[in-house]
Amino acid sequence: SKSDIDFTKRGVLKFLASIFDPLGLFSCVTLVCKVIYHDICEANLDWDTRLPVNLMKKFCKWFDSLPLKLEVPRSLAKFEENVYNIDLHVFADASIEGVSAALYLVVYQDSGVNCGLLTSKSRLSKKNQTIPRLELIAVHMGANIMKKVRRALKRYKINDCYGWTDSTVVLHWLKQNDPYKQFVGNRVAKVRELDYITWRHVPTLENPADYGSRGCSVDKLPISWLQ
Repeated sequence: SKSDIDFTKRGVLKFLASIFDPLGLFSCVTLVCKVIYHDICEANLDWDTRLPVNLMKKFCKWFDSLPLKLEVPRSLAKFEENVYNIDLHVFADASIEGVSAALYLVVYQDSGVNCGLLTSKSRLSKKNQTIPRLELIAVHMGANIMKKVRRALKRYKINDCYGWTDSTVVLHWLKQNDPYKQFVGNRVAKVRELDYITWRHVPTLENPADYGSRGCSVDKLPISWLQ
């Protein structure tokens, strides 16, 4: 409850660290709190100094938006029968507030096809970076998630792996062999190493990772995050 929270820099960090979300299913929600905590750090407060009114109001507004309970179905294989094929789709996006990647499974069974969010990750954007570079960081994050999930599902037949971004600049970097500076060149090389991923463009409004990069409240989570 709110009465149990210590409204100091230390208390907010402790609360943030206590959130158990190993699959990152609510990473877009916790990103909002990470942004608030960043603002607290920018205010140069001591660890045990009570938050000023403006920052406390931000945190309380976010805290009050949290539901008492929220359930998400975890079985992505809808039918009680063998899975004969799986496609992986990872979406990447970035904003000045955060970078995010969300990976979806498409599961093929004899009785039908089912899809849903398997895992996601959101973190604060690095300051003083351009949006294209942040988008590249998100794509690199998505590629790493794809690699780990593919390894975890090695007992299943993985058919196609697709990566999606709304950044045409990043897609250009990935497809061209131009000599890039170190920051871009290193990340492009690492993404290209995973040559089983086909990278394509997705419109911003159809990119679910957009929620993860900007943050949102639980009541505004799209169906695609809760299926």
